[in-house]
Amino acid sequence: WLATPEGSEQIDKALTTELSFVLAWCPCLMGAMCCAVSLITWMRASLTERLADLEEGSVTLPPQLQVTVILMMVMAVMGWIAASVAVESAFLSRLILKIDALVFLCTIFYITDWVGRRRVALMVERNKKLSQLRGLLQSDWLKALLVLPSLPFLPPLLLVDVLHQALRRSCQSFSGLPDDFVGRGCLTQEASRLLEELRSWELASVTTKVLYVCIAHFGIQVGVSQGLVLFLAWFNETVEPWSFLSATAVLFVVEIALFLFPPVAGVPLYMIGAIVIIPKVVHAGFSFWTGVAVGTAFNLTLKLVAAALEQKAIGLPFSSSVAVKKFIG
Repeated sequence: WLATPEGSEQIDKALTTELSFVLAWCPCLMGAMCCAVSLITWMRASLTERLADLEEGSVTLPPQLQVTVILMMVMAVMGWIAASVAVESAFLSRLILKIDALVFLCTIFYITDWVGRRRVALMVERNKKLSQLRGLLQSDWLKALLVLPSLPFLPPLLLVDVLHQALRRSCQSFSGLPDDFVGRGCLTQEASRLLEELRSWELASVTTKVLYVCIAHFGIQVGVSQGLVLFLAWFNETVEPWSFLSATAVLFVVEIALFLFPPVAGVPLYMIGAIVIIPKVVHAGFSFWTGVAVGTAFNLTLKLVAAALEQKAIGLPFSSSVAVKKFIG
C-alpha cells in the first residue's frame, strides 16, 4: 500500500510540518523531558533543608532555584527561536511556542506548589538580587504579559469557582468546615483575593501595554515572517538591472542590517544572496558552478562579518559594563 500512488499521496498529506518535527525530534524531546523531570525532582529533594534555613533567617538563594531561573531564560530564548523559524514554517513556530508555553506554565505551578507563596515572598524580601527585580515583577508590562494569554480562561475559571463555592456551602453542614474558610460570597476566598488584586491594577495602563504587546507580537510573527519575504522579493526585482558590484555591495549592507535583528532567520538571507548573485555571474559569461561558488563565498563572508559585529561591536563594549553584569547576576 505504501508503494501505491494513493498510499504515497495519503502519507504526504499526513506528514505535516508539525508531525514531521515531532517524528524527527521525538527521541530528543523525550530525552530532554526526562532530564528536566530528573532535575526538578533532584531540586525538590535537596531544597527542603535550604528552605528551612531560609525561614530561620538565611538570605542566600538556593542554587537549585537559580538553575530553575536559568531554565526559564532558556524558555524565553525558545520564543525567539520560534519567531525566527516562522519565516520557513509557521506550523513549526507554533509548535515550539506551544511546547515553550506548556513547560513554562508547568514550571511556574510546580515552583509555587513546592516552595509556596510565603517562602517566595520571603526570598524576594531577603535576597538582594530578587529585591532589585521586584519593580520589574510588579510592573504593568509584566501584568500585560500575564493578562494577554490568561484572559480567555478567566470566565470559565470564574464559573468553575462559583460551582466550587456552591459545593463548599452545600457540604458545610456535614463536613464541619468553618465559616471563615467557606465565606459568604458566591466566590471562594482565593478567587475573591485574586479579583481584589486585579481591581487594584491601573487598568488603563495595563490595557495600553497589552495593545503594545499585541502590536509587537504581530510585528515579529507576521511582519518578520511575511514582510521579510516580500521585502526580499522587491529587493531582488529592484537590483536586477544593477551591475554586479553595486548589487553585491547594497545586498551586503542590507543583509548585515537584517542579520543584527534577532527574529530574522539566516535561511531567507542566504537564499536571496544566491538568487541575486548567481544570475549576475552567469550573465557575465561565467559558468553556473562559478556563480554557486561566488554565492557561497558571499554568504559565508556575510555570516562571519555579522558574527564579528555582534561579538566586537555589541558584545565587547558591554563585556565590562557593571550594569549588564549586575542584571545578569
